[in-house]
Amino acid sequence: FSSKSGCPGKREQVCPSGPNPSTARSSLPFPVLNEMPRLVIFCGAGSSKGPILKATFTKLEEKGDATGEATGGKKYDAFLADPAPYPCGMVRTVTGGDDDTSGVVWVVDSDAATDAGW
Repeated sequence: FSSKSGCPGKREQVCPSGPNPSTARSSLPFPVLNEMPRLVIFCGAGSSKGPILKATFTKLEEKGDATGEATGGKKYDAFLADPAPYPCGMVRTVTGGDDDTSGVVWVVDSDAATDAGW
């Protein structure tokens, strides 16, 4: 990478980022996140994520129980706020389809969901 602070050129697709070295992470720019993958998964845990979820989504429609190993989970169709209050709300894949294996999926724990008012 040509810069310690981010992704200055258009050729880079993974950008090193983070507020300090102990929380180093990699970020993908919106053109990569929105145009290349079929599926993007966000995970949020803890009550501190509740206000972010509440601001990011304008409406939820319950689709039923989630399947898999976890119990008590629910599935929802979620509608994003426009304009998005946080960068996570700007991710909207264009290559996905209309099934559960494409698009954007949010996986949150009960603390985050409760503090979002769900």
